[in-house]
Amino acid sequence: MDLCIFPSVAQGACSSCISVSPLLSGSSDESLWKRVQISDCCILEDNWLVALACHQPCSLTLHRCRHASQAVTDHGLKRLFQHCGAILQELNVISYSGPGLTGDNVLLHAGALCSKLIAVDISWSGATDVGMMALIQGASSLHGLSINGCQIIDKAIKALVKKHGKQSPQNKSIWLLCSYLQEYSYPSPAVSTPADPQHWESPQGF
Repeated sequence: MDLCIFPSVAQGACSSCISVSPLLSGSSDESLWKRVQISDCCILEDNWLVALACHQPCSLTLHRCRHASQAVTDHGLKRLFQHCGAILQELNVISYSGPGLTGDNVLLHAGALCSKLIAVDISWSGATDVGMMALIQGASSLHGLSINGCQIIDKAIKALVKKHGKQSPQNKSIWLLCSYLQEYSYPSPAVSTPADPQHWESPQGF
């Protein structure tokens, strides 16, 4: 079961929902927090994200979220991944905006603190090879990566294949979704590009 939080929740209620659960009568059941999806939220802030991370989700999705000014900081992102980094396997931070929520900031902290990440979607986040290299070096076994709309260079993709291409279970390919992948030629069978994101497999146990 997924726990989804949408913009219909009133401003200020989201943090209360996470900390004291006035809106979710079943939120004391930690199984509800295994997969968390937050969509179209414009009130993200450090304490809100940290409170969410304390429930230690295995999968976290922030989709089309945004924040104002310094509501989300570098320190806040570090605390977020410190709380859930030991268990987080799937991270999707897609099409968001705000000075603190940059693709590289997310990947730098996730790479340093989330070694168990299996699948990552950082599409349309402005991520560059700097953040991607941090993720590649920090994750122990990536099976899927989506970087559509990101400024990733050939060197970073080759580094991904070199480290993670031989670690996929049962010799499965790494799924790399990239809007400009066709510009490059990768003879290694370690990389495949499924035509539809629905072909992504969730980490085991989800």
